[in-house]
Amino acid sequence: MTAALVDGFCFAAKASDEVTNYVVNVCGHESVGKPLSRSMDEVDEKYLDEFGVDNLVIPISVGVPQKIEKEGVDYVVDVVMHPWITERCRKPSRLLNHFVARIIALSLDWIKTECGVTLVEKTCRFIGTQYFGSKTKKANEQSVKEAMEMFDKFLKEVKKDQPETEAPIPSDLKVSANRNEKPNKPLVQELPQTTTGIKKGFLNGKQSLYGPEGSKEGDGPKYDPLGHIPESLRNKCKIIDTTKLGEPSNVSVAQKSAPQKASPPPPPPQVEKVLPPPKEEKSKQDWILQSLTVESKIIVVEFCLAEHVAEKPPVDLEATEHTLELNDLVTDLPLPIDSDEVTAKFVKKTRKLIVTCGLKQS
Repeated sequence: MTAALVDGFCFAAKASDEVTNYVVNVCGHESVGKPLSRSMDEVDEKYLDEFGVDNLVIPISVGVPQKIEKEGVDYVVDVVMHPWITERCRKPSRLLNHFVARIIALSLDWIKTECGVTLVEKTCRFIGTQYFGSKTKKANEQSVKEAMEMFDKFLKEVKKDQPETEAPIPSDLKVSANRNEKPNKPLVQELPQTTTGIKKGFLNGKQSLYGPEGSKEGDGPKYDPLGHIPESLRNKCKIIDTTKLGEPSNVSVAQKSAPQKASPPPPPPQVEKVLPPPKEEKSKQDWILQSLTVESKIIVVEFCLAEHVAEKPPVDLEATEHTLELNDLVTDLPLPIDSDEVTAKFVKKTRKLIVTCGLKQS
């Protein structure tokens, strides 16, 4: 890592044995990937500020637990993620508690997966510092660097001691020499044609297949459909063969063979005359025009229910410039009206419908 770690926050927790104490440093680094959506696309900071980290894939890197000698602390673990996440765990916002709670839960899960250490979430508590054990961190980086240098030196020494030409392997030690080599068979091959079971022309011989009496196949006692009934029962009872119920009896055959007298022709069918339905009388009008009054800016038209109408029927009122149509009753108006300025009111006590029409302004 060329860039420095971005400090985030620290929290302490106890392991499942309730004795070992751990401190977790949540920090950020640019080398760790940005948060991803379920479709593995990177999300921007605006999305994080609006929706948080729910339903996102958060890349996390967990370091090796480092043992330290401090009172009350046994191990320190670094959990590194992208700086976008750690910044939102520090600056005040409406999702601050959301980010901190989710990151602590993720850190505990990844420490258990990567390090095999189970930290109890109920024992988590914040520490008043952004990074715990900075000196330990530098010492760890130095120890890793020294280990890499020692490993490179070891590889160079091994290459020097290795001879340039390899000695031949004895034939007894060669696995391929003791293996019985089998010729490789083709995966697909054409099989030779086999002879048919019956030769052509086997019926053309001089000797006939059957004698003068012919074939005896099928000879034997005829099938009796009532053979399953005992003979003693068949002699005592009258048995009817239901399979022959559909066949005509001898009596019916004799009747058919006798000449029949010509029957008289049937009478012609009677045709009923269908009379047209009586014409319905025109229904009486439900409404009666009672009065029409012309005032300065309006026309008032009063309609009254007919005597044969007990209750108010459905009202279908249409207004044009020169007419009013109430159900089937059309009333001509003396002056043009504005069809948008028409109102109607029904007075139940007097059984009247009062229609007010505004005159059309010239």
